[in-house]
Amino acid sequence: MESSEHYRLPAIFDKAAEAMQANLKELQHSFSHNGLRGQGAEELLKTFLREHLPISMGIASGCAVDSKGQTSKQLDIIIYDSLNSMLLYTDSSNTNLLIPIENVISVIEVKSNLRERDIENAINNMTSVKEMSKTAYILGETPFPGQVLIQDTVNIYGSTYYAMPTTYSLFAFSSEMSTENILRHINEKQSTKPIDKRIDNLCVLSQCNVINQSQSGKLNALPEPGSRTVAASTKQSLLLWYILNFNIWCQAKFPPLQLSNYLGNSFHFS
Repeated sequence: MESSEHYRLPAIFDKAAEAMQANLKELQHSFSHNGLRGQGAEELLKTFLREHLPISMGIASGCAVDSKGQTSKQLDIIIYDSLNSMLLYTDSSNTNLLIPIENVISVIEVKSNLRERDIENAINNMTSVKEMSKTAYILGETPFPGQVLIQDTVNIYGSTYYAMPTTYSLFAFSSEMSTENILRHINEKQSTKPIDKRIDNLCVLSQCNVINQSQSGKLNALPEPGSRTVAASTKQSLLLWYILNFNIWCQAKFPPLQLSNYLGNSFHFS
């Protein structure tokens, strides 16, 4: 009988990281075009997430849209509420979607090799997603004055929301930058931004994580008031990235989508 050691979480994720790196190296040897390499990196991470996340979380690429008419840029990986989402468009393979931002749990930007300019570009992409209007929900109203209404809320980023804001993560398979330089560039570009308008965390596979440390010393996927951005150099960066983000993603709950808000004020049934 095999030792149970092989089935412990660190060993499972170590093997997954090794397989992802080996598969990416094979892709890089096979294709010289950077676009194809980038798509290959995205597919490797999507495959990993599909294998390790609950079926209630859909994994796809595509664009998010909001009820104000804004459409995001092409997003590498969208994690969404697959059980309750209204998909506005999907291709035949159900891998490229147009989805209301109200049902998006998280966005992951993927890089095969992280460079300094990628950090600034990722911050711009993150800002465009986090500034979308995430308000088209059916929110309960009490039928009688003074009646108590019980409604779920979520407390993150030091604030209370009736629907979880979309989180944003940057994932790289490698980087020629040192861990210290990655942290420095992240802090230089976004430390003055509101905590809910930042790249929440970063992973460089088998090198490091850039995450958030609370005043009590706890490591978190998301920043909070008084927390600071820190770097953790570790070969088990995939495991740390997954655990911290999964703790957030698995708690995501959204009110029902108010689809009529997407009709626009000028729409009239003919």
